[in-house]
Amino acid sequence: MRSTLFLMVAALLATAASTGCMETKVVEVIVKGETWADFQHGPSATESFTDEYSVNLASVLDNTLMDAGYSRSEIKSALLNGGAYGVTVFSHTHDWTVGGQVLVQRTDGTPGPLEVAIDYSTSLEAALGQKIPITFIEDGTVVINQALTDYLAGGDPTLRFEVNNGDVAPDPSSSDRIQFEWRIWVQVQVIVEEEVEVPDPF
Repeated sequence: MRSTLFLMVAALLATAASTGCMETKVVEVIVKGETWADFQHGPSATESFTDEYSVNLASVLDNTLMDAGYSRSEIKSALLNGGAYGVTVFSHTHDWTVGGQVLVQRTDGTPGPLEVAIDYSTSLEAALGQKIPITFIEDGTVVINQALTDYLAGGDPTLRFEVNNGDVAPDPSSSDRIQFEWRIWVQVQVIVEEEVEVPDPF
C-alpha cells in the first residue's frame, strides 16, 4: 500500500504572493491510496482456473490516511480512482496468452459477484513487470464505490476479487504446465478538508 498527497492550491494562488494579516481558508487535500491483490497460479495442465483474494478496504484506507496525517472523520468523499494489472513472476521456455474476467464481491455477499473490468487477454511475457491500466465497467465500480461509502459511514468493508480464466494459448498439458504470479492494483482517492493560514491581501 502506498499513498500520495496532493494539496489543492487553486484557492491560495491569489494570496500566496501577498503580505498582510493572516486569514484562515479551507482547502481540499486529495489523498491517493493504492492496494493490490497477488495471485499465484499453477503449475497447471488446464486452461480454466479460478483464483480469489480478499482486501480489507477499511484497513487500506486507514493506513493511507494515517500516513498522510489524517483520519477517517476528516474525509469529505472517497471514490475509485483507477486500477492496473501485471505479471510479477513468470519463467518458462515459451510464452502463453491468458484470457478471462475479473469479478468483485463484498464479503457480506451482496451485491455480487459482479464483473469489475472488461475481459482481459494478455501475453504473460508482455505483461511481466508491467502495470497495465484496467478499464472498469459500471457494475464492479458500483460495488467498490459503495464499499467506500460504507467506510465513510463507519463500516469495515472487505472486497473479494475473483479471477476466472477461461482461455490459455497454447493449451497447457501434463508435460507443459503453466505457472505464473500476477497482481491487480486498485487505486482510490479520498478528499479531506483542511484549514490553513494564508496572507490576507486586504
